Amino acid sequence: MESLDAVMNQHDVLEQLGKLVQQGDLRAIKLWMEYRYGKPTDHVEHTHTEDIELPPWVKTLQIEYVDSAQ
Repeated sequence: MESLDAVMNQHDVLEQLGKLVQQGDLRAIKLWMEYRYGKPTDHVEHTHTEDIELPPWVKTLQIEYVDSAQ
């Protein structure tokens, strides 16, 4: 970090980023939003096409879903 600060002024970098955001630069907007509000959580969907046999110890951890509205 310190070596970057020696080469570039933080204020100048933020000022340039602000200009790009105001110009509608989508990459700059995305970067600003991620730093300002946090990066959205990535959602990964896991799918499989074959049956997987679970070990017996895993089956004991499975919890039956009970609908409380019934």
